[in-house]
Amino acid sequence: MSKSTFETEKALETVFDNLASLILAAILFFTGLGLSNPLSFTVPTVASYLTLGTLLFQFIAGLLVVAAFTIAYARKPLKTSIAGLVRDARAVAIAGALWTIGMLLVGLGNANGFTLVGIIANLAGYALLLASLVLSGTLGAHIASSKTV
Repeated sequence: MSKSTFETEKALETVFDNLASLILAAILFFTGLGLSNPLSFTVPTVASYLTLGTLLFQFIAGLLVVAAFTIAYARKPLKTSIAGLVRDARAVAIAGALWTIGMLLVGLGNANGFTLVGIIANLAGYALLLASLVLSGTLGAHIASSKTV
């Protein structure tokens, strides 16, 4: 058996060793995406978005997606992943804030349609959503590499 085949098998074993973490991550991810609904979310004006209900709703949806990516990338038992999320709550909050701001721009872009403002707002919004996901994946990799939590 070659070395790369062995490493691939070992990586797959570690992924499926923590099946509870993967299941929870999948549930959190799809719940967060379902709540935020970036494809059809529209914001006619910034003032309509800056209500506590809308901000809180999008922030919670972002936290769910961020937690899902962090847990999935941690590839650790659920207890360890959640402890890492709590330990690094500041990074999770920053990623959630990036998601919330990104959703504002995506909503403005969706409301403006295929205009220059709409295209630029969508690009900037999706870039912030991607930055949020990269931050949460990096946090998960940090949790995976840490020896203790």
